[in-house]
Parts: sequence; structure tokens; C-alpha cells
Amino acid sequence: INYISSTTHSSSHAGYYPDALPLSIKITFDKETSRLYGAQVVGYDGVDKRIDQLAMVIKHKGTIYDLVQIEHAYAPPFSSAKDR
Repeated sequence: INYISSTTHSSSHAGYYPDALPLSIKITFDKETSRLYGAQVVGYDGVDKRIDQLAMVIKHKGTIYDLVQIEHAYAPPFSSAKDR
């Protein structure tokens, strides 16, 4: 399988909001079609929300570009505005 992996290190929620914790996301996708194959999320708060969205894209055979199009609720205590 011809794939690429990408790892992002960010925070569990907006940095200006108190108690932001480290969060790492790794995705694996097809190099040619950009189809999302797998994802791992490691952190404390908000891991479940992110993995749910990634799992939905994988289940529907979506691409990494579909991740940008997902509509999700945003609130500073729960995620970062740059959570993509």
C-alpha cells in the first residue's frame, strides 16, 4: 500500500483558555487518492471527539480533504479553532 503519514502536535483546546493539554494526532492516507486509512489520537481531553470524526471519514471511505469539510461545534473549552 502506497501511503503517507502525517503527525500533528497541538493542544486539547484553545491556548488562551486555561489548562490546555498536549494532543497528538497521526493520520495515514493513500499517497495517490488521499483516502484516509487510519488515525491515532493521543492526549487527555477531547480525544474522543476527534477520533469520532476521523472514524466517520474512514467508514465512509473519505479523503483527507473531507476532514476539512466536516461541520463540528466549536467552543474554546473543548477544541482549538485550528483543530484541523
